[in-house]
Amino acid sequence: MISAEFFNSSIERAMDVLSEEYSPKIKVVKDLSASAVFILALMALVSGLLIFFRYISRLI
Repeated sequence: MISAEFFNSSIERAMDVLSEEYSPKIKVVKDLSASAVFILALMALVSGLLIFFRYISRLI
């Protein structure tokens, strides 16, 4: 997860270097990289739930 966030930050900074003024194309690139991090976070959550489900179900 942390490495995905590093990639997202580096993509955002690279886009800022390319153009300091607003660009709809750069906004799309930034939004896509942020959504990729969000999807990876959801996948990590689902993986954690699948791995620890039997332990969590005992507590409930």
